[in-house]
Amino acid sequence: MEKSGFYKTVPNITDAKAGSAKNAEQKGGFLESYSRQKLDPGDPAVFRDRILEFVRNNKLVAEALIAGNIQMLGFSEVRKMFGERWPAIKDKVQLLAETTIRKYVTPVDVFLVIDEEQIVILFGRSTHAEATEKSERIAREISEKLSGVSGIEEGLVTCRALVLEIPGENAAEMLATPEALSGTVAAVQRSAEQAEKDSFQQMEAELRIAYWPMVNIRKKLISAYSASVVLPLWKTSGQERDKRTGVFECELDGFTLAHAGQAMLRAGHSRRALLLVPVHFDTLAIKPFRTQFIAACQLLPRISSKRLLLEIVDLPDGVPQGRLHTMFSYVAPFFAGFVGRQDMAFRNPQRFTGLKMIALSTDGSHVGTPNREDVVQMQGFAAAAGKARMRSVFYGASTFEAATAAKRTHFDYIQGAAVAPAVSEPGRVFVLK
Repeated sequence: MEKSGFYKTVPNITDAKAGSAKNAEQKGGFLESYSRQKLDPGDPAVFRDRILEFVRNNKLVAEALIAGNIQMLGFSEVRKMFGERWPAIKDKVQLLAETTIRKYVTPVDVFLVIDEEQIVILFGRSTHAEATEKSERIAREISEKLSGVSGIEEGLVTCRALVLEIPGENAAEMLATPEALSGTVAAVQRSAEQAEKDSFQQMEAELRIAYWPMVNIRKKLISAYSASVVLPLWKTSGQERDKRTGVFECELDGFTLAHAGQAMLRAGHSRRALLLVPVHFDTLAIKPFRTQFIAACQLLPRISSKRLLLEIVDLPDGVPQGRLHTMFSYVAPFFAGFVGRQDMAFRNPQRFTGLKMIALSTDGSHVGTPNREDVVQMQGFAAAAGKARMRSVFYGASTFEAATAAKRTHFDYIQGAAVAPAVSEPGRVFVLK
C-alpha cells in the first residue's frame, strides 16, 4: 500500500534496532538545520547562550524585558488519535512539526520541545497579533498534513498565546535552562488565568441576565427565550484588557447557566417556554473548563433536560464531527438539545448530524435595512438549516425591515428589539394575535 502524504513529508524513521545508528545520524543531520531556532535542552551551555542571545535581541521597555510572545502548540489530540501507535509515530510528528515551524520563524525567534505534547515558540520581534497569526497557520498546516492519516483537516493541533514579561535582572535565572523556561511558561499561564478570574470576580456583582423573547414565526407565538449576559458599561468601553486564556469566558458561562437554572425554578412547571443558554466552545473543548462547567450543570433542576437548550456561540469551522460528539456527550444529559451559532454564510449543517443539534442560529444585528446581499445570505442560511431538518434562528433584529426580511426568508425563530424587548425573567408561552 502506498504511503500517505504525511509519511512522505518527513524522513523515514524505523524502530528496528538494526541500522538504528545510521538512522540516528540521518535524523541528527536533519535537525542541524534548526540550530539557530531550536533550543537544545541536551546542551546546557549552548541552550543558555542561545536564550540569552534571544534576550539581548529584545529591548528593555519601562524597566521590564518584553521577551516576545509565547505560542504553545499542543499535540494531545494528535496523541489520542494515534492511540497505541503513538510511540512509533511520535518522532515523525515531531519532525513534521519542526519542519513547519521552521518555515515561519525568523532568526530572532526560538522554539523548544517541552515534551511529546507541547512545543513552545518565542517570537522575539512580532506583535501579539502577528505571533498569534503565525502560530495558527503553523497549527493549521500541521493538521492538514496529518489529515492524510486521519482524514481530519482541522482541530488536531491547538495553539494558545501568552505574552511573557520578565524583569531584566531576572532574565537569566528565569529563561537560561530548559527547566526554568518551562517553569516560567507555566507560571505566566497561571498568572494570566488568575488575572482573568480576578477580573470576573470584580465585576460579578454588576452582571445581570436579560432574557430575549423569541418568536416562532410559523406558529405565531413566543415559545422560547434566549439568555444574554449584560456586561457593565466599563467592560464594553475598551478599558478591559485583552483576554487570551479562556478563564473569563468559562466563569461567565457558569454564571449564566446557574442564573438560568434558578430562573427556570422560579418560572415553575406551568410555563413551558424553551430557554437557550450560551456557552463558549473552549469551555467545552478544554478539559479543566469542561469539568468546571459540568459541575455547574449538575446543579440544574431536572426540568432542564426538557426545556433548556445549550447554544455554542463561537463554534469554529472544521472541528471534526467525532470530536464534537465526544464534547457534547459530556453535557447532553442536562439539556434538551444543542444550538450552533454560525456566521450567516454558513452552509454545511450536515457536519452536525447525530449531535442532538436541533437548531442553527446567526447574529443579524448588523442588518439594518437589508440589501440584496443580506437577503441572499439570510435565505441561504435558513434553507441550509431546513434541508438538514434543523430550526433556524435570527438574532438581533433591530429594525422592522430586518425582522420582516427574516420572516420572508423563512427563518423559524426571530429575536431582537424590533420583535420584543428583553425581560428580567423568562416567561411562559404567549400567543401572538
